Amino acid sequence: MEVNQLNLKTEENNKLFFILFIITLLMMAFVFMIACIFIFSSRRIYKNILLIIFGSLIVFLCFIILGILILFFSKSNKKTHFLFLKWMNLSFKIFYPFIYIVSQSIRIDKDKVRRLYTQINNYLVSKQKIPVVKGNNILLLTPHCIQWAKCPYKVTNDVMNCKLCGKCQVKDLVELSRKYDTGLSIVTGGTLARQNVVQKKPKAIVAIACERDLFSGIQDVKSIPVLGIINERPEGPCYNTRINISKVEEAILYFLKGGKK
Repeated sequence: MEVNQLNLKTEENNKLFFILFIITLLMMAFVFMIACIFIFSSRRIYKNILLIIFGSLIVFLCFIILGILILFFSKSNKKTHFLFLKWMNLSFKIFYPFIYIVSQSIRIDKDKVRRLYTQINNYLVSKQKIPVVKGNNILLLTPHCIQWAKCPYKVTNDVMNCKLCGKCQVKDLVELSRKYDTGLSIVTGGTLARQNVVQKKPKAIVAIACERDLFSGIQDVKSIPVLGIINERPEGPCYNTRINISKVEEAILYFLKGGKK
């Protein structure tokens, strides 16, 4: 399996991430410059306290920035030591809200930035040394909008209610689940998705959703590796959505083979 087929790290992502990273740093530098002016114009007793706080923030920010740079320049075809991985992951999770705020201030599409979050998450998962995960410990998680809108059979309670007619891709997911003996949950929202994760206790998750739902869902699941796959919406959001089924299969195989290509 080629890692890039799952869009774990692409040239487009690199470019967007680098641009937002630089703009965010420039804005932070401006804020710190204003803070310096304020500190040095303060009374001496407050100046020393402010300098300590300000210096600590600078050291912490340098730590985060270095973690982001390691993430940006790391090689996609090599696994990373867990300490460096923790560093990169922490840096990205802390720095991302600032990137998001900056992206909105310069009017970059929200979904584009959320897609960046999902794909960098996937890249970080690809850097982990993942043990072989058995099929019954992998959970396929998808929203109910993948089901044909006029289907009379409810699959959110039981996916086996699907009649495999082929009018939507629930059939493909059921067949994949049977082929690799994975779990499969079709849910109506984030709350039910979280409940499924708690109840089924998977060791790996392949999550299918829109950019917004993947963004919030990946943040909710902290101790389980999640590969996110963004759905396709030819008829608009939350209606007869589609998925590149080969990417879903590649994600399953990635976990089954212990993160090997």
